[in-house]
Order: sequence, then structure tokens, then C-alpha cells
Amino acid sequence: MPAKDLMHANFNSESIIASHLKVAEAAGVIIASPVYKTTFTGVIKAYIDLLPEKGFKDKIIAVYFVGGTISNLLSIDYAVKPILASMGAKYFAENVFAVDSQIERSEDSEGNMIFQIAEELKQRIQNSVNDLIDY
Repeated sequence: MPAKDLMHANFNSESIIASHLKVAEAAGVIIASPVYKTTFTGVIKAYIDLLPEKGFKDKIIAVYFVGGTISNLLSIDYAVKPILASMGAKYFAENVFAVDSQIERSEDSEGNMIFQIAEELKQRIQNSVNDLIDY
């Protein structure tokens, strides 16, 4: 979605309307974000603010956050879950919080980013995906 449409709350943006339709049609939604200063990014908040009041009604939600330290773990329960619940989310898959050190970043010979994910983190992601599928 164009940043300008998010920042100006352009409810008529074709991109935002298309995103709303995807959320409406989905049985489940994954919200992924880095965590800065104990909360998720403003881009995600800007989009959530544009969704209909009950945009997550009866959907299962999984939250995947990555932060610098484990001290940001509670950002899922205290920063995002209350917002999602107020918008109708009643079911939460196993959420995943990762610490930066669990994701190794490198580049291949062509300059493409490569991510190596720790095995324990891969298992937690798989458990979350299984929750989403089982729902």
C-alpha cells in the first residue's frame, strides 16, 4: 500500500480497498512486525486504523514480532492483542516473538538477502501455522 494513502487515511485508495477485501475474505490473519520501543510499527497501526470497526470479527489471528531483546515479549499481549480483540478477533493462534539473534541475515553473491532462522524459532512458527490451519 502506498505510504501516502496510509498516512492520509485515504479510504478510497484502490490498494487499501483491495487489502480490506483480502482481510474480509480471510479466515485467519498473520500480523508481523519488528518491535521498536515496546510496540509494533506505525505502518501496521495506520493500516489497522483504516480497517472497519469489526474488521477481525471471528478471525483467528497470529502475531509474529521480532525485537532486540526478550524484554519486548509482552508487546504482543499488551500492545496489539487488545486492539485486535476490540475489532472482533476472538481466536489467537500461537503467537511468535523472536529475538534478533534468532534470525541470521546475510547476502548471496548477487546481493539478495538470505535469512537463516534458528531451529527453535522454526518450530514455533510451524506450531502457529498449524493452529491457523486447524482453525
